[in-house]
Amino acid sequence: MLEPERFACIIVGSLGGQSSLPGGYHGRYPAFHKDLAINLRNGLRQETRALHDRLDRELGAPDFNEADSYRRFLEIQLAARAPLERWARAALPDTLRPPELCALLQADLADLATGPDGPSPTASQAVEREQIIAFTLPEGADPRGAAWAIGGSAMGGRMMLHSLRGSGRDDLPSRFLASEDALAFWHALKPRLEIECTAGELRSAVAAARAVFLHFLHAASRTVPEPAE
Repeated sequence: MLEPERFACIIVGSLGGQSSLPGGYHGRYPAFHKDLAINLRNGLRQETRALHDRLDRELGAPDFNEADSYRRFLEIQLAARAPLERWARAALPDTLRPPELCALLQADLADLATGPDGPSPTASQAVEREQIIAFTLPEGADPRGAAWAIGGSAMGGRMMLHSLRGSGRDDLPSRFLASEDALAFWHALKPRLEIECTAGELRSAVAAARAVFLHFLHAASRTVPEPAE
């Protein structure tokens, strides 16, 4: 599901490529390399590979032929993104602040609740859940990593939108997946990440990205459908 560049939690696809760390020291940051330059975007992709794989396994992509599967995907997005957006509004500068998409998620969920597939047993619970899932960065984490993790979901959204349209389910709402604001933010952010950084700077950005991915996993664990009675 999520190469954050393909992550729509969001999470679609594998991350190709070799380690960007000098000397092939993937994930170890040896002290004698601490001042050597690393490409920030490549380093983020490489150093979060294992967590991406976990997100792929635990979340997967929605089945657009099953309205409940798509509904749960949207509920997870709302439960995770609402706290992220509140945090970003207060903590990030304009250049790193992702667009706020919760209104699109709420509209899509409202359409699903009134559509031919009817409401889900959990449809009314997503907003309640998002209000009890807080988000903050670890001390010393570089917010560029968080912006990368959140912003890369735009590409995942586009891939899912293509799958939705190919499924024949034109009745399903797609405001969130089709967001032009999300795509524009991602394209504006990428050049800011194509820079050289030290291993220490990469470590700080990775900590922020991991916090975002773990936040989505936490949100997913709180949106497991309750068994029917």
